[in-house]
Amino acid sequence: MLNPFKQLGDLNQMRHQAMELQKQLREEKVEVNEDGVRIVISGEQKILEFESNGASDETVKDKLN
Repeated sequence: MLNPFKQLGDLNQMRHQAMELQKQLREEKVEVNEDGVRIVISGEQKILEFESNGASDETVKDKLN
């Protein structure tokens, strides 16, 4: 016989694990620097920094996000 309360506990545990992964990803950063273009991206796939030939371009960063 299936115990629905056990299933709820399992779902709560998976939710907690997913929230922990999101928290860890938030702290990750990846930097790419090629051909005069530098981009820093968070683990949440948001562009944190964008430079082209040494000049920062906030408008492009905001549009890409």
